[in-house]
Amino acid sequence: MRLPEWIVASRPQRAGSRTVVVRDLAFRAERRLTKEPSQLELRQGRSVTRAFNGRRPPELLVIGDSDMFWTSRRDEDRRHLSEVIRDELDPAIRIQTLCAASYGPLMAMAFLDVLARCEHRPRLIVVPSSLQVAATTWLAHPVWGYARSAAAIRAAAQSGVWPEHLDPVASSEWDAHDRLVIPSLEDRALTVGEVRLVSNGSPRTPWQERVRLRTLLDYYMGERFTAQSPGIRLVAELGALIAQLGVPAVAYAVPVDYELMADLFGPSAREHVAANASLMASTFCDATGGLGAFVDATFECAASEFTDPLHVDEAGRRRLGARIAEAGRRLLAAGDASGHGAAQASRAIVS
Repeated sequence: MRLPEWIVASRPQRAGSRTVVVRDLAFRAERRLTKEPSQLELRQGRSVTRAFNGRRPPELLVIGDSDMFWTSRRDEDRRHLSEVIRDELDPAIRIQTLCAASYGPLMAMAFLDVLARCEHRPRLIVVPSSLQVAATTWLAHPVWGYARSAAAIRAAAQSGVWPEHLDPVASSEWDAHDRLVIPSLEDRALTVGEVRLVSNGSPRTPWQERVRLRTLLDYYMGERFTAQSPGIRLVAELGALIAQLGVPAVAYAVPVDYELMADLFGPSAREHVAANASLMASTFCDATGGLGAFVDATFECAASEFTDPLHVDEAGRRRLGARIAEAGRRLLAAGDASGHGAAQASRAIVS
């Protein structure tokens, strides 16, 4: 069995510049110092109001998942993905970044609902559309599904009254979520609770590690999407909201360790992932009415570029950031030329 590099060995570390290290520490501390995860989302929602009602609003609004801020200690280039995108577009551009683990279309729509009530608009928006976050069981997660946080942000945007935090999740909700059966590439009748028991364990042999990885990735990627899947419907709603806002937007699907998937599930796993990503891309672009582009980076990175089962290293980040920036440039150029041109650009870069 081929174990991923991030399991087998730890490379020599290089901290990078002092500025980057301080920024990384502050960024992570913000998440750890909150008593409830909802405090971060609510603060970010309020920040949209301040930023886009101010005198110098951001020109680029980046909404992202954990890939947007993830870095590895083995990286020499410790820039976050949002910074790579900014630098590729224009290092001097004003940017606002709203990101946290597992943000997807639901949270993006909540923040865009706040934006819709503001005086100003950005020139370009970047939104997350991860395959993992679109999974039905993931959307049902009491915290990382973000249903409560998204509803609270939208209600606060309408009323103007922002709560400091949300009530903790009841134990009955956790119990109900644990009982959900996950869609599976191998048709295994596993519940979320069983997945958590396996994935949170400490493997002692290569075989146990293989079981843990297969269970974890089955949970992340096992669902076969259709147009009626809840995650795909959310992508369509996000695209429609972007069309209403009238602001060009780039959605991105992050790289998947397809080599590990094929090793664990066989060659059909790649076709399964590709079909899901293709449906997500076409759904988003169709719904935006020509204002959207979708960067499908699903097969962008080799296994050696993953620092864990989900996140890529600096080389993968630079390529993904460059592709998102290039998609944004094409949309902006097409929009400057004509609305019809924007629609053509949207379709041209889905790959």
